[in-house]
Amino acid sequence: MREEGALPSVVQNVFLAIADQTTDCFIAADLDFRILAMNQAAEASLGISLADAIGKHVAELLPKDRAPKLLEDFSQVLRDGKPQEFEEVLHVNGMPRIFATSTFPIHDDDGKTVALGCIARDASERLQADAAQRRQMDLSHSVVEGAPVAMLMTDKDGQILFANPACASLFGYPTEELVGASIELLVPDALREQHVLLRSAYAMAPASRQAGRGMSLRCRHQDGHFIPVEIGLNHMRCDDGSFRVIATVVDITERKKLERAESLNRVLDRIVRERTEALLAANRALDHLARHDALTGLHNRRSFIERLRDEFLRMGRTGERYALVFLDIDHFKPINDTYGHRLGDAALTHVASIIQDSSRMTDFAARLGGEEFVVLLPDTAEDAVVFAEKVRAAIAESTIPTIGKVTVSIGVAVAGLDDLNEDTALIAADRAMYRAKMAGRNRVAR
Repeated sequence: MREEGALPSVVQNVFLAIADQTTDCFIAADLDFRILAMNQAAEASLGISLADAIGKHVAELLPKDRAPKLLEDFSQVLRDGKPQEFEEVLHVNGMPRIFATSTFPIHDDDGKTVALGCIARDASERLQADAAQRRQMDLSHSVVEGAPVAMLMTDKDGQILFANPACASLFGYPTEELVGASIELLVPDALREQHVLLRSAYAMAPASRQAGRGMSLRCRHQDGHFIPVEIGLNHMRCDDGSFRVIATVVDITERKKLERAESLNRVLDRIVRERTEALLAANRALDHLARHDALTGLHNRRSFIERLRDEFLRMGRTGERYALVFLDIDHFKPINDTYGHRLGDAALTHVASIIQDSSRMTDFAARLGGEEFVVLLPDTAEDAVVFAEKVRAAIAESTIPTIGKVTVSIGVAVAGLDDLNEDTALIAADRAMYRAKMAGRNRVAR
């Protein structure tokens, strides 16, 4: 403590009680507001020594624009006889500083006011920090207010404490109607009881998380319709220890529509694909029917004529000759007349099966109509008779149920490089087959 001259004992006692126990500024002034004492913190803050300050009017130590207000505050303390707290701006080292001051009357033993005491704390940093925090809060509030997604805050009991305009717009309630309401207001009736349990569990073990992704989470609009949403949850503890939940709510109606459209497209794609495959299968079946004999499964006349033409043209290009084996079932009409067409068909399929089993992969077997069959043997000349004899023997040695044995007459012809067209060899094979019949049937002729 530093002092100049004798202080009133009561002032000295107050000074001693305060000055050595605080780093705040302490000043004592008489009833005319002249300095009686100050501590070192006050000297440093005001930039004046105690020796220079003693006896000076308080107003001399203050900025001129602040002095009248401070003197009025001091006067009010004297009038009321009660301590008062003020904020004052003082210049320290030429820089304005904000001081939080507590001014109080000093009484003697008889209770008479004999001086004023003033304790001042430099609150510039705190006030600046508070101002920065307020600016940050204002900025955060502006961001939340202007956010395009719904945001709201609730307490641990689910009471809505704040809702931004986007939230009011999403749910169809005025903001003032949302604030103070229970969060269950926005939950479908059927889910409210469950939501209370989930909300309570979250308050007991909070964790930042997102709800609704990959699942159907719905909220209730004011008019009763449901809104598909995704919800982000965060929590915080306030300075007073109270629990808060901050929720962001994203309307995913358009996404759901898109997902349904994509799902519908997938269904349509599947249907189109299945229909296309069915159509292709049907076309393949129709093509097969168009090119094959329905009874025996061998190629039909149309298919054979196309293949014969192609083979004739190929022979002209490569010089590789082909053979035709022409078959006719012997005495087929009596079989039909005796056993009926059903068993007649059985005889046809039996013969066709042996022809097909005897043919190579490159051979082309066909039923021309009735009981007539033909086999085209590419790149074959002399071996055609061997093939024909093998088929004849296989048929003759086999047995058809009910009918018994059947035989075939076979004519063989080899296409020549000087043939006029593809019909030349076919006519020759047909004539050879008739020669086999004339020779007694069940034989091969060339």
